[in-house]
Amino acid sequence: MFQKDIFYLPRYRNGKRVNIRQYQIKSYVFSNNNHGVLVGDGLYYQLKLSKVIAKEYLDYTNQTDEQSKKIGNARFLFFPFDFDPTTTSIIQLVDVLCGFHKITNIDLTQFHKFLDSSVKMYDDIAFYEIHKIMKYPKHVIAFLKTILDDLGIDNLLDKFLSARSNYKIPDWK
Repeated sequence: MFQKDIFYLPRYRNGKRVNIRQYQIKSYVFSNNNHGVLVGDGLYYQLKLSKVIAKEYLDYTNQTDEQSKKIGNARFLFFPFDFDPTTTSIIQLVDVLCGFHKITNIDLTQFHKFLDSSVKMYDDIAFYEIHKIMKYPKHVIAFLKTILDDLGIDNLLDKFLSARSNYKIPDWK
């Protein structure tokens, strides 16, 4: 028994039991990538932005029957999205921007590679649908707008921002 109502057959190596892996827990909750997305410290490690291994993995999913479900070291939060590639890319991009200041020893070259791949998927309509539910802070939207403007991606994020405010944008170049 791994957790209440969850059983699995453990594997053994050299006579010792091998703990269940995070990807096995994830495959138990959702079967393909259209059902969820990894965020937080696990994402930062997966993208090689940080060398700190996550102690707890956080996934957004549409496959749980509860608002929050914890299985082992994985936490699953329910969000009513269809996690297509565009939605997944935008959620991960904004999550990285939200946590930019707390990523330990961020690798800026990996960050720029991540930006190059993820901003190609940016879509204003998809961002609006995500923002209706997630309600991102204005300084994160300003950070996203700065990056999109700098990389030449058309966006309409001005409607979320005040022209009279100065938003604190971290040094990302």
